[in-house]
Amino acid sequence: MDLDFKLNDTKDGLVVTRCRGKELAGELIIPSEYLFEGKNYPVTEIKMAAFHGFNLTSVVIPNSVVKIGHSAFSSCRYLSTVVIPNSVKEIDGFAFSGCCSLHSIIIPKSVEKLGEGLFWGCLNLSSIIVDEGNRCFDSRDNCDAIIETTSNSLLMGCVSTLIPNSVTKIKKEAFYKCQKLNSIVIPNSVLAIEDGAFSGCSRLASLYIPESLNEIGNGAFDDCPNLTSIIVDKSNTHYDSRNDCNAIIETDTNTLIVGCSATVIPDSVVVIGSGAFCGCSKLSSVIIPNSMREIRRRAFADCSSLSNIVIPDSVVVIGEAAFSGCLGLNSVVIPNSVDMIEGRIFANCMNLTSIIVDEGNVFYDSRDNCNAIIETESNTLIGGCSKTVIPNSVVKIGQFAFAESSSLISIVIPDSVIEIGDYAFQNCSNLTSVIIPNSVVKICRSAFCGCTKLESLVIPDTVTVIADYTFFNCSSLTSVIIPNSVTEIGVGAFKGCGLTSIVIPDSVKKIGEGAFDYCYALEKIVINDETLIGCPKTFKNIVITKPSPNCYDT
Repeated sequence: MDLDFKLNDTKDGLVVTRCRGKELAGELIIPSEYLFEGKNYPVTEIKMAAFHGFNLTSVVIPNSVVKIGHSAFSSCRYLSTVVIPNSVKEIDGFAFSGCCSLHSIIIPKSVEKLGEGLFWGCLNLSSIIVDEGNRCFDSRDNCDAIIETTSNSLLMGCVSTLIPNSVTKIKKEAFYKCQKLNSIVIPNSVLAIEDGAFSGCSRLASLYIPESLNEIGNGAFDDCPNLTSIIVDKSNTHYDSRNDCNAIIETDTNTLIVGCSATVIPDSVVVIGSGAFCGCSKLSSVIIPNSMREIRRRAFADCSSLSNIVIPDSVVVIGEAAFSGCLGLNSVVIPNSVDMIEGRIFANCMNLTSIIVDEGNVFYDSRDNCNAIIETESNTLIGGCSKTVIPNSVVKIGQFAFAESSSLISIVIPDSVIEIGDYAFQNCSNLTSVIIPNSVVKICRSAFCGCTKLESLVIPDTVTVIADYTFFNCSSLTSVIIPNSVTEIGVGAFKGCGLTSIVIPDSVKKIGEGAFDYCYALEKIVINDETLIGCPKTFKNIVITKPSPNCYDT
């Protein structure tokens, strides 16, 4: 037997935990009972992720099993056949997610509890049947979906789903990443569509919103790049698609909440809602009318073809990550009307080379043609790009200022800067050189995490704390000098770095958990201190050679 077992919580049955010694492939037959520690026990449970990623083609689950754990068969991409026995009462979340060869599934009458995301990424799933005897769930009218009987809520669908006219709610992520779904008819019984319900339905081409619908959750239609037609029933009192705009507008607030590549924004719209165009990868241009007051969080995130955007001088607020992932965007002008800009608005805009703030703006500026956004009153740089030259008047590089700027290769930080904010250079994957001046006294959490090409760094002797995860996953960082001013090295500060040796000065009194975890090339740590607390437990005049990856855990 290639399976591992342990006793369940009640000590009256066994849990399948994992296979022993090798990965299983082909057909898996789980026994109904097993001799464990000299006694035969029934097999009652399949543990979380027990067979995750195995090359299974079919699974036989015995009728002794009452629970299938979280992600138990997730990413078994060749799994085409699985029979869930009538003994199973609970199937935890993501149990079959990523089983892209699975074509059909039957939920037996015994099942009382279903977790979320059970069939995420099951691209070829076309038949979902719930046993007619099930008292909690059903698949009425041969709908190829799972419906919660008492609430009439559709929990999970597939490419063949026909939503019955009795369904009142489409639950969170019910069709998430149902990538072969070309069309869907939402009946007039549906009152609510929850968050992410159709997110990632990459082939969905058209959408009709019925009169009955009065609630649409966040990101309900994110990442639907082929969506070109959006119509709202003219009798709907909550939403409209005025002027044949190919969008969903919240009528009372004049907020556009869902758009597509064919959207023409009406000049009566005052807000572009959170994620309204998120993932519209075929959107190449859009005209924002002068009525607009606010562009909310992730409004145009991941619109990878968007090459031109003109923000009118009516806009007052630009939300977090509003234009993140707009790979085609090369220039942007912030008008004088804007008085609030949240973080990461240009994260991962790898071709952005020109950022200009209108000279009349009293809250923000781009002084000295710096190609950045600076908060004028605080002299904090809040958004930059690969062509940014940090002015000598800047005192702080703000949170996420250059995050995910994959085209940023080098940066010179002037000696006016005293603080580098949280995640300031996070995932700047091509950053090879950075000079930190002696003016800097604070380098905040995860400031350089994910800078995978950063090879060496000198920390100035004005810094006293290396914060949590500051250099996490800087895999090319082979050399760093920690000055005598440093008293604390934070949790995971150098985790996953390419360091070969490190000298920890006498000034350091505390090292956080996992500070040097997974530094596989690390051969030598030199520590000379008697009062150091942290990891490992004792640091008295020692040289540690060839550490194991986790030897620095507390």
